[in-house]
Amino acid sequence: MARKRQKARAKTAEEQAGKRPLPAKSSLLQPDSHSPALISDSPVHTTAHVMRETAVLDMQRALGNAVVGQTVQRRGGAAPAAPPERTVAERIVHEVQQRGGITVAVYVFHTARAASEFRRQANQYADDHQAIGVADGRVRPGTAMEISTGLADNLQALQQGIQALLLRYPDLTNYQSIPIPIRNLAIFTHGGRTQLQAGPHASWIHHSLEPWVEAMAPYLSPSPRVMLYACSVSGDPPRGLPFAEAMREMLQNELEQQYGPDTEVSPEVWGHTRPGHTTANALLRGFSGGPVSSAGEDLLAISRDRLAALAVEQASRADPLTPPQQTRVENQARRAMRRVWRATTGKQDPTNVFIREIPQMGIDRVWELVTTPATPDMSDLGMTPEATARLVEGLHVFQGRFAHELERLTTYVRGLH
Repeated sequence: MARKRQKARAKTAEEQAGKRPLPAKSSLLQPDSHSPALISDSPVHTTAHVMRETAVLDMQRALGNAVVGQTVQRRGGAAPAAPPERTVAERIVHEVQQRGGITVAVYVFHTARAASEFRRQANQYADDHQAIGVADGRVRPGTAMEISTGLADNLQALQQGIQALLLRYPDLTNYQSIPIPIRNLAIFTHGGRTQLQAGPHASWIHHSLEPWVEAMAPYLSPSPRVMLYACSVSGDPPRGLPFAEAMREMLQNELEQQYGPDTEVSPEVWGHTRPGHTTANALLRGFSGGPVSSAGEDLLAISRDRLAALAVEQASRADPLTPPQQTRVENQARRAMRRVWRATTGKQDPTNVFIREIPQMGIDRVWELVTTPATPDMSDLGMTPEATARLVEGLHVFQGRFAHELERLTTYVRGLH
């Protein structure tokens, strides 16, 4: 009888959710105070409020228990074929459980000039990562969303769609209300050193950065990774901070207020330092850290310094380099790494895929991968098998180029007098 009452209440909640008008701000369902084990049909509360009240570790623990329960149940007999919607719901639950949030891709198109490449690359990224999006009124994996009226509107529609979907399969969440935060957010658009074209109707975010971040933050995990596939947003302007660094600092403040002092908050924001292709541009710089931001991790600068040091080490010189010699070696190393990091712009080209994924992997890991002639396990990136194969193929290209450039630079260092 209790089980029947639970099913009846879940069905009632689903029906009422379908009739309820959309709230002004994003919302997440939370348990009814009279029946905490069930997804509630009571009025929804704001996303920020629920996320502050729900610790991410508790959320993952609840999801883990739900998934374990399903696994044990299915071992007893053949599992029935899951309907497509349930498969989507299961994937969302799995992403939150395993990675602390979902992956989302957005882009500008109709309201921006020369934006067809943004759409192509965003769709490929979404397909490779099975990013969660809304298409034709349904929540679907492998879907990138166009920014039209504003990024916050995209994220609100997605969150509402996900919550409506989870209402139909409450057993996936142990009949609990849970937030579905975004762990990876990829934005494909135009940019500059102090601005980004991602506002309502593709307006530029510049002086409006703070309200733009405030509107986005309630949908993000405590430590999100925001990837700005946009020109120059990580480049140093004449005055002030690069757009990506300023965005990271504002996200830090917003997420600290949202999650409270008991949750570790550490957002990352990545972008290009100079103009270039949407995803094949290897002039990447990422900003991370806690309350105090790092100076930024620059892919080209770090790989230049490490290549120079490795070449000097392998040259086994009897005498140390003089300062002018060291400068010449570093200049040679910079040019060498520019040759290493060249990528073809085709959306499925292996070198393009690898460069695109550097923010996901981090510079330290990328360096280890390129300098180690082996085929690594890349399954933690959450990409499809086909995309992972392209990524590894691109890695092999960069491994070969790096080995060649290291040999050349080592020979150059040996010949310095």
